[in-house]
Amino acid sequence: MHLHISRRSKLLAMKQALTLSPYALWMDGDAVFARFDRPVLSTLLHLSHGKDALLSTEFTVPLNVTEKQLDTQQARVDLNSGVMLMRSTAWSRSFLDRVYHDAPYTSHWGAIFGYFDQAAITHFQRTHAKEWVQHVRVAHFRHWNGGKRVLGKSMIYHAAGGQGVADKYDKVLNMCLVLTCKHVPQKCWRGSIFKGKGRDYHSRERSGLQGTAGA
Repeated sequence: MHLHISRRSKLLAMKQALTLSPYALWMDGDAVFARFDRPVLSTLLHLSHGKDALLSTEFTVPLNVTEKQLDTQQARVDLNSGVMLMRSTAWSRSFLDRVYHDAPYTSHWGAIFGYFDQAAITHFQRTHAKEWVQHVRVAHFRHWNGGKRVLGKSMIYHAAGGQGVADKYDKVLNMCLVLTCKHVPQKCWRGSIFKGKGRDYHSRERSGLQGTAGA
């Protein structure tokens, strides 16, 4: 039981944050901002369609799904809870409390892999469909919580998945390198933690940036 609680602690962290701020944004440790050409909050609020909470679809949802199609699937589309935005409303705080305490999260496939919070939220989505659609917006991952396939389009890069911890964070570190390399002199990162396997992860992007590094 203690393991389950610790794995869902992001729900408690979000609830606490909503008592201190009008908005709270949760990002898992394997997620980083990837675009800096637009304001974060206003962009995410636009994606939320005025709802109390904004989540993203799971990465398995096809890239060619339109917003109109997604609007008809809000209560059943697969979601990813690694990045979440919530407004400080009575509903949001109640939702987090109910999901944390009441959902039989072990009935969802995510619980098998340790994604207890995602399992609990998905259970709520499927069993409270009308309430979910009224208060939650699930936007496509290509807009704000995507992986390498949508790099340059998604506001946040998220190395989600069941790969090993070392590989997962190696990808995140390398993505930070790709995003910042052209602003950092080569001498600062040559032979650093990016050396070897990790540094080669985005070899094409890295080689394309070498000419501007240190400029």
